[in-house]
Amino acid sequence: HTRYWRDWSSDVCSSDLGCLNVFAVDGARAVLPAVGDLKGPGGATLPASAFDVRVLKGWYQAGKGGFQDPSGVGLWTNELLLKDDSMISSDHAAGRNTIHRINDTADLQPVKIEQFESRQFWLTVKVPKDQAPGLYEGTVRITSNGTEVATVPLQVQVLPLTMERGKFTFTFYYYGLLGKGNTCARSEDPAVIEKTDRRYEADLKLMSEYGLTSVFVQDGAEHKQSADGMVTEYDFSTIRKALELRKKYGLTGRTVLMGGSWMTKPIDTLCRQTYEELTASPIYQHNWTLFGKGFTELANELGFEHAYVYGLDEPGYDPTGKKMQIQKLICEWATQAGFGICSAITLPAAESIKDILAVANLDGPSAVIGAQRRKIPLPGEAWLYTHPEEHPTYDRLFAGLLVWYGGYTGAASWIYQLVHRGEGWDDWGQNPQGYRKQSYAYPSEEGAVPTRQLAGVREGADDVRYLEMLENRVKALAEKQGQLDDATRSAWQTASKLINEAPKQFQGTGASLHEKVDGQMLADFRAQVADLLVKLDAAVQKGK
Repeated sequence: HTRYWRDWSSDVCSSDLGCLNVFAVDGARAVLPAVGDLKGPGGATLPASAFDVRVLKGWYQAGKGGFQDPSGVGLWTNELLLKDDSMISSDHAAGRNTIHRINDTADLQPVKIEQFESRQFWLTVKVPKDQAPGLYEGTVRITSNGTEVATVPLQVQVLPLTMERGKFTFTFYYYGLLGKGNTCARSEDPAVIEKTDRRYEADLKLMSEYGLTSVFVQDGAEHKQSADGMVTEYDFSTIRKALELRKKYGLTGRTVLMGGSWMTKPIDTLCRQTYEELTASPIYQHNWTLFGKGFTELANELGFEHAYVYGLDEPGYDPTGKKMQIQKLICEWATQAGFGICSAITLPAAESIKDILAVANLDGPSAVIGAQRRKIPLPGEAWLYTHPEEHPTYDRLFAGLLVWYGGYTGAASWIYQLVHRGEGWDDWGQNPQGYRKQSYAYPSEEGAVPTRQLAGVREGADDVRYLEMLENRVKALAEKQGQLDDATRSAWQTASKLINEAPKQFQGTGASLHEKVDGQMLADFRAQVADLLVKLDAAVQKGK
């Protein structure tokens, strides 16, 4: 019995999920679960089309965390959310996988389960806009070779509320590039460009469906420059298309363009100079500010909430202080020109330039939940970043309760897909740093394959949205205590404490919190917040 939201806009649906385990007792079977229509109050129907059913697929990976295990031993990892389980097979003796194709199917295919084994299916519901609130009941029908072998009761409680987008940012670093002008693609073939653009758009659609409010921009601008290197004009047409596609899927929140990427050469060159070189010529400041102003003006024109250019990456880790010297300089240039800089950075380094750094994307070690909700000592945006750990509770906490109680204004994780070579499906692929290809989704021919860690991000973002909506109701009723009945006043007091004081079981550091927190604890917390929200919202509506 799970509670779900109606969607908060016609473009982006709120969602929730549950898991179904199927265990084969009397022999191997190829099973196929399917959700039927659910019946609700007054004859209302929650259609079967609102449900997305996927099988959780385990496979071998090159290690745990950011780097490949030098031993070469494969680590079994439950990660992929597939429609067709036969896309991949694994050799348990060798600890390796065989990728039969990288194109998932549109519909769930039968999944073979050996005797005395079980498989887990993930059910996600995206409740249609204007769905009548109330309890909906139905079944999950499980068939094998067309014959029904089991039915599982299913209940969905649609709350009398509409999800609100809120003020928090949920975004990803993203390496995707549009095909036209994509130097990495090394092709002018229209078919290759069309395929690249189709995958790009499929990525944006998936990230929108999984709760993101924006996506980093890697695409660059062509330019004209004089003989001495001073840029006279930037052509933002590719970046415009990138922003227009984001707008199509509602990804118009606070957006960062990767200024130091190789896709805009004068800016890429600038980010690789010494402080002495940057200050020796006015060309660098001119090229930087012309680019930053052009991008932010374009984003404003298209209706984005706010836009930033990425500065140096993690300058606070440089023991010489040289990177922070450059970071301060380019932040000063941007501030003078009227646009903002975002960088991944340590909290102490961010505090040292807090008046000129618009967005501090703070590293994982800064993440902690204490008894009281923290206030981070920065005047601008303070986001939290981490790497996908193939652990949904970890990613849910980093996008959820660590953001809320840790005092951040959003989460910006690295990275949607990390692809050094090939298509990203080989975790043992060689790269100079020995990084694993950690990803929240995997590329396919006609879309993208989500993972359980991506689902964790979505659930974490919704945890924050629930709490923000609860906070708004607490504030709305703060001056009306005398008008509330005893039950509502008690709910208000409980809610007021809950949004400001972290329950003891959720206190700890980001590095270790997922080791003591499980899914049931988070589900119980979500249910508590939802119940309080329904009670306080009723009082707010009554007082209007």
